[in-house]
Amino acid sequence: MRVQLSHLHAPIYARTELITRAKRSYRSVWAIQPTFARRLALIAVEPTTRNNLQAIDIAMMLTNHAYLPADSTHEVRMADALIKASRSFVKPLRYDTKESVLPDFVLTDTFPHTCVEVYGMLENPDYRQRQELKREHYKSTGTPSSNGTHATPCPTYPPSKPPRGTNSSSQRPRDRPCAWGCPSKRRRDGCRRPQRWTWAPTGPGTRSGP
Repeated sequence: MRVQLSHLHAPIYARTELITRAKRSYRSVWAIQPTFARRLALIAVEPTTRNNLQAIDIAMMLTNHAYLPADSTHEVRMADALIKASRSFVKPLRYDTKESVLPDFVLTDTFPHTCVEVYGMLENPDYRQRQELKREHYKSTGTPSSNGTHATPCPTYPPSKPPRGTNSSSQRPRDRPCAWGCPSKRRRDGCRRPQRWTWAPTGPGTRSGP
């Protein structure tokens, strides 16, 4: 099968079995139209006897047009809405983390930070149960949260600043709140956070570590 990438002049050839496996593993990526979002591919290739590129493995990621990673088309719409509203936020990414709850987005222009959840597959019972566990977690920890859907994508929490006299940069590292806005303090060994994607209205998204 011939695969043509937008940023590569030469085509890549892949076996039908590999493409079928990629579609099964990255369903959200294949479910969208290229004009709606971006589909990124990391492809391992090897040369053939005819000097063509043969794909031997593939990994894919769904992003919006600003290259912010997303797990679904609903998250793509939310990311676009947050950017259009000039909100500052981070997109947590689950790579090497043991956090039990991972927000879809975190607003960083509110005090404290606000976790944003995007409701998509509400018809799925398992999905609804996971969302309910997230709501209970935010409620039990006192973490501000906001919910959005494809119909109302932009959170209602307006930007806010820390109370007068509060200087978050002067706080000791062990006393700073968690990145998710959780009121609990960091432990001495540091807050265990996943990788995240940061967006600010004044510049493009950049990935940063814990």
